Amino acid sequence: MMDCSFSYHIIKDYHILITHYSGKLTMKDYIRSVKTFMADPDFIPGMNMLIDCRNCLAISFSADLADFNGFFNSNFRLKSTIKVGVLVSSPNMLFLMKMYKPIGKLQKMHIETFKSEAEVFEFLGFGNKEGLELAECMFNLRSIQHLSTSNRNAT
Repeated sequence: MMDCSFSYHIIKDYHILITHYSGKLTMKDYIRSVKTFMADPDFIPGMNMLIDCRNCLAISFSADLADFNGFFNSNFRLKSTIKVGVLVSSPNMLFLMKMYKPIGKLQKMHIETFKSEAEVFEFLGFGNKEGLELAECMFNLRSIQHLSTSNRNAT
């Protein structure tokens, strides 16, 4: 499996950050991605998040839990709880998200895992119209990521 790659899109009108990961995902990769979108001028702390991990294999160790908690303690001061919907397709990701859920709660993140886009859209409070727009955005993120991976492999 290839190294981690990610793409993201912020939809300010919906107050949401959508990220897509593929390949081997480590805590260092995840923190790197968070630093990237935090630097985006459209990012607003407190946005809900939709994280698509259906095309990745997360590799995590117990020490990563402390890194996750420390990073968010140092970089986020959420005033109210945000929703974080995570799309997963493997038992590996489902298990890891169960480990991170209690720490997320400490950081004012209500983290839930889902296997379908419709379920995650409902959790995040989006209806059919918004869900279609989010699904299109997710498709575009996967396509962009696939193209950049293909170009990287071609060189």
